[in-house]
Amino acid sequence: MGASGWWYRVGYQADVGAALRELQAAVFESGDYYRVWDEFPEHREAFAGELRMMARINADEFGPDEFDTSLIDGLDGTGPPATIDQARMWSVDSGTHSILDVAKVSDAAELGAVSPLESDVAVRLFGTDRPSVADVEARQADLELTPAIERWTGRYVVAHENGAPAAIFFFGYSGD
Repeated sequence: MGASGWWYRVGYQADVGAALRELQAAVFESGDYYRVWDEFPEHREAFAGELRMMARINADEFGPDEFDTSLIDGLDGTGPPATIDQARMWSVDSGTHSILDVAKVSDAAELGAVSPLESDVAVRLFGTDRPSVADVEARQADLELTPAIERWTGRYVVAHENGAPAAIFFFGYSGD
């Protein structure tokens, strides 16, 4: 399938981590993400078996608390995942191709995290490190092509209106 770019806009709040978690909850609830278990339902039971085997290997090698087997529960059935963590586990090889594929906010680029768009990149794209909402929306395609964004990572930028923070844009790449 290949990686997919994703792009979201949320209202500004000072706690970027809280904004990320709220956005992820909304995306999870909407079902607007790639669900490999729906595309290939005939493989659900086999995939669940593989994950259980990995859990046993990890438990033998690292201890029983290293792998949360509850994340596998339900995969060999017909229903959807019950949590975002389950959705991540169920799509471990392919990803959800969405904001669900990152787990946290980081100060610097990190696998599985969103981090602030680098100041020099913002200045190059927008002429300022405090772009307006319109500036960010107008450069969406450029942000999606930012070479600094690697697969399974994302960035965010705070956009301003009338000198005050107004929105947070999250964007990145994930999936396989």
